Amino acid sequence: PATVVRGPLMIAISTAGQAPALSRRVRQQLEQQFPQRYASYTRALGVIRREVRSAITQPRRRQQVLRRLASATGFELYRKGGLPALRREAGLK
Repeated sequence: PATVVRGPLMIAISTAGQAPALSRRVRQQLEQQFPQRYASYTRALGVIRREVRSAITQPRRRQQVLRRLASATGFELYRKGGLPALRREAGLK
């Protein structure tokens, strides 16, 4: 399969050998959609996840926060302000 790797984020694309050119095109599109910065963003989400799990005891609220941080808006927050911006958005520190 064609793969896009951004640190701990790995996206695999396969057409089961039916259309390698399509796999290659989809991989190229995903490489544009998920820039290299997603490697550090994914690691930051791992850090935040551990902190949120300790700080927010209500499962539903915890899930809402983590989903918001993993959204396109969360990536923009991270891009502009790094881990501190994610912490602020989660209501931490």
